[in-house]
Amino acid sequence: MCFDFGMRRISTSPVALAFLLFRVWRRLTPAQRRIVLGLARTHGPRIAAGAAAAATAQARRRFRFPR
Repeated sequence: MCFDFGMRRISTSPVALAFLLFRVWRRLTPAQRRIVLGLARTHGPRIAAGAAAAATAQARRRFRFPR
């Protein structure tokens, strides 16, 4: 059974995601914002490197020329 009938679907466009994150950020307390910034400083470079590697791999698969 599905009990999430009251939840809205989240759009996956970059603008919608940025707006959603902005709304969540505004609701955080200053102490929580400091925690989030510290986590972003710690884990952000690793996540960005993984995203860049995934994008590169996808581009290689997409533009692979037949031999």
